[in-house]
Amino acid sequence: MHMRTTRLVGTAPLALSIVLALTACGGSGSSDEGQATEFLPGEVLTLTKTTQDGSTQEDHYLVHGVTADGDLLTDETAKHLTGALVALPLEAAGVPLDGSRLAQLRHFYKQLWKGIAERRNDGSDIAAEIGAYETDVEALYEDYRQSEFASVTDYVAFYEQVGENPYFDSQESVEEELVQFFYQTGWRQGAWLQALQRQQWDWPRFLQLMAQRGDTFGGLLNQYRAGGSSRMDDFVARYVNTPLIKKANFQVKSASGGSDSIFYVINPKWKFWDKNFERSDVIDQYGFSVSRYYASIISPKNKNPEAYDFGSRHGFLCKTLVGVHGRANITRAEVAYSIYIETTGNYVFDHESNSWIRGHWLRKIRIDGHAYTDYSLALGRNVVGEAEIKDLKGVTGNYGITKPIFNIETKMSVPKIFNTKVWKTTHTIDLDAPEICTTLKK
Repeated sequence: MHMRTTRLVGTAPLALSIVLALTACGGSGSSDEGQATEFLPGEVLTLTKTTQDGSTQEDHYLVHGVTADGDLLTDETAKHLTGALVALPLEAAGVPLDGSRLAQLRHFYKQLWKGIAERRNDGSDIAAEIGAYETDVEALYEDYRQSEFASVTDYVAFYEQVGENPYFDSQESVEEELVQFFYQTGWRQGAWLQALQRQQWDWPRFLQLMAQRGDTFGGLLNQYRAGGSSRMDDFVARYVNTPLIKKANFQVKSASGGSDSIFYVINPKWKFWDKNFERSDVIDQYGFSVSRYYASIISPKNKNPEAYDFGSRHGFLCKTLVGVHGRANITRAEVAYSIYIETTGNYVFDHESNSWIRGHWLRKIRIDGHAYTDYSLALGRNVVGEAEIKDLKGVTGNYGITKPIFNIETKMSVPKIFNTKVWKTTHTIDLDAPEICTTLKK
């Protein structure tokens, strides 16, 4: 599917989303490139995560081969299959799954595979596409069961149509915002389509209307919260019958801190630790290359971060030990990222109003990723990180100066090996109580 659905988030402040879908090769050892590792259908694979506080979580998966018709096999025949491998979970929330549950997941996978293949009909590697989803097969299955769709084909079409719209296909966070919209409203996707039909609308036409208005699913959720009605039909009717007002200069990567906030966020979502993104030649005092990608929380009156004077820097180092093993210990790596926050003065001059605005500004919020070389370079060098500023609010601090408090949500994945999202962690940032991970020298 064009859409990569995600496991529902927001149920815990430190959510661990371990998801596994494998390609037939990986990396391990101490060499730069790592040694080829080939997981076999029928073997049990273990994924581990150990956080900085010493807590460890293990998840077990059964590796399957995929036939040309989308069947999942674990017998001797499967060992001769080429291409993507699929790992199905052997437990849910720590409770082992029985054979009937695995059979349901295998059947759902084949229906999912067939639905995509019938819609594409272009020779796409469907198994690789499913392996690229941001969640595991079991979570997709549960999402489908709750969606109120009559068939997996309808389920596939719903998400494919979002990705087929160029406006939404260009938005990196559209899938997560879409999942959050239905999660937060409590509405089901199938019931949503029925509500559209009662207004003589369909899903592609509704998506096109959103595109014309420059709306996102995050914005749609805000409209729901502000609308004063929890009835789906009322919401749909109000949206489709409101005269079109096209927003000019819509920017996905810029967002305010809220209508009542004095803060403005530049680049609230960005990637780090990705070889496809440019790195600086500058090496910081800890020996790490400095990323050129960062966020800023500044005044909407002056949206140029470089216009703010440097005040001080706060640094925090967060570590995670990750590993995967099957027949033997195959590969592991200690990965880490540093959060750097540069503050500025308490006032910023607004030339438009010819006055000074009082607040506590953060001109750069930067995250640098790195791996420790005493473990697997092959695993560590293929980690991709993503950071996002969320839940920003202004709070009155010392001397009556408004300061920002917010969360930094980080996601790390190893797409070359797992081809999917892996870890998700949220850090609450309050500069009056900045004890997140290990505080570096300020």
